[in-house]
Amino acid sequence: MADEYIITASDLQKMKDRLAELISSGRDKIADKIQEARSYGDLSENAEYDAAKNEQSKLESEIKDLEDRIAHAKVVDESDIDTSVVHLGCQVKLEIIEGDYTETDVFTITAGGSSVGTAFDPTVITSDSAIGKAVLGRREGETVKADTPDGTSQVRIISIIAQ
Repeated sequence: MADEYIITASDLQKMKDRLAELISSGRDKIADKIQEARSYGDLSENAEYDAAKNEQSKLESEIKDLEDRIAHAKVVDESDIDTSVVHLGCQVKLEIIEGDYTETDVFTITAGGSSVGTAFDPTVITSDSAIGKAVLGRREGETVKADTPDGTSQVRIISIIAQ
C-alpha cells in the first residue's frame, strides 16, 4: 500500500463508521453463523461451515484493508479543492458515452480502493476506476477516453463542482 492515501474528511468518516460496524456486528454475525454450522456435525462435509469461514475471511480482509487505509489517510481540505480541474471530493457532471448508450449525471470522485459508499451508490466514482483515472486532473469541457470493463467509453466533463 502507498505511504499516503488521499481522502476527503467525509470519506474518512465513512470508512471509520464502516470499520466500527464490521468489527462489532459483522464479526458477531459471522461467529453466530460458524457456531450454527458447527452444530450440524461433521465439518469435513459441512457446506454451511465452509461458507461461513469464507465469509469470515472476506470480512477480516475488509477490516484489515480499512485499518490500513485509515492509518495511511491524508485528509484533503474540501474547502481548498480547486474546481478548475477534477480532484478528489469534487462533484463532476459527466456525459458518458458507451456505444449507443449515453448517460449524463453528477458524480462524486472519491479515493480509490474503497468500497465504502460506492457499492450501492452509482453516483460515486473512485479515483482508481477507469473513469476516475481518466477524469482526474482534467478540465471542464475536455473529453477523454476510459477503458472500462464494457469497452472504451468517451467521457465529457460538463462541469466541476466543489462538494
